Amino acid sequence: MITVNDLGYIPIPEKTDTYVPILHKDLAELVLESADKNGFVIKNTNFDTARGGNIMRGIFAFSGDDPEMDMQIGILNSYDKSKMVTIGLGSQVVICQNGMVSADYAIKRKHTGSVEDDVKRMVGQSIELLYEEYRRNIEVRNRLFGIEVSKSKYAELIGRMFIEENIITPTQLGIVKKEFQESKLFPEPTAWSMYNHVNQALKVGHPGDYIEQHIGLHNFMLENFS
Repeated sequence: MITVNDLGYIPIPEKTDTYVPILHKDLAELVLESADKNGFVIKNTNFDTARGGNIMRGIFAFSGDDPEMDMQIGILNSYDKSKMVTIGLGSQVVICQNGMVSADYAIKRKHTGSVEDDVKRMVGQSIELLYEEYRRNIEVRNRLFGIEVSKSKYAELIGRMFIEENIITPTQLGIVKKEFQESKLFPEPTAWSMYNHVNQALKVGHPGDYIEQHIGLHNFMLENFS
């Protein structure tokens, strides 16, 4: 398991006229400090890296007021210019730590100019909006839980996620099928179960794709179950 302190041991690129690095550790600590100042209680964190530490994805879950869901902030950063600094807001399902992220509250910034000051503002803004987005996701969950999905409809939508929308990879497609057949946490034939079957598959995705894949899933579900 990667900790915040571990992020500090990853080699940092030099600052140039066209590139300003944001340290993985500094970004993670900024989220934790800002959340603490606003009274949020941390439940768990999860960090992952790729390309020798050049890409970092972090997930922070904070206690919410719904027993089945926590508040969540996802962050993405890179040292090789492949990914912008990204912050995504959403929720986390308590029993499985599946995440929900919507495009409405995803903020990105290139590693240029005044990025250091801008990232501080981004984090502060995200913390201010976190609870509002959390409550919206609870409403989404309640709506999806009440929608029954037939096996044929399920297959059609998952196929579209794979072939048309590129939300899931071939490997993740196999995981979704297994979840559909065997999930004990989400056995009901509902849109909420489908959301979580796909979410479970996204856990094996590339760290750099976490936020975009979750936004794609969230938007797809809203578009097809509005």
